[in-house]
Amino acid sequence: MRMTSTDIPRPHRAVHDFIPVERDDLPLHKGDVVHCLVLRDDGWCQGINAQGQVGYYPQSHTVPAADAKKIQKAHLVHVPRNGMQGVVVNGHDPVAVVRVQTDSEWHRAGLREGDFILEINGEPCADWDAASILNLAGAHDPVTLCVLSRELMQREFTHSSA
Repeated sequence: MRMTSTDIPRPHRAVHDFIPVERDDLPLHKGDVVHCLVLRDDGWCQGINAQGQVGYYPQSHTVPAADAKKIQKAHLVHVPRNGMQGVVVNGHDPVAVVRVQTDSEWHRAGLREGDFILEINGEPCADWDAASILNLAGAHDPVTLCVLSRELMQREFTHSSA
């Protein structure tokens, strides 16, 4: 089941360690903050950790974070036209924003360097590459991104591990 943009990513805390078995599994250590991107019917979640790694983990190894109000949640960035003009992205699993022109609509809408792109126009894309995101964004006006701030996620991880 795909979560909606208002639901994802929900911050969870690991209550058990999880050692990856498959290549696309996400390791968990007790106390880690992980953001659930997709909750599958079989009890597995696709999530992203503070290092920006995306992978699968058993839902039973996490609980909703009790301090969720202190944990940064995803936010939507919406631009009515011009695709991804003024934005440079790179990488995959997830794609990161490398540069945002300060005079662009994206900057005015709140997109920042270091943001991770998790969803584009309601389509989960945390495991896509940069070219795929640019192709989809270029084909649509308006464009809405669901993003997480890398800086805030790393800060959360540092505080949650202490």
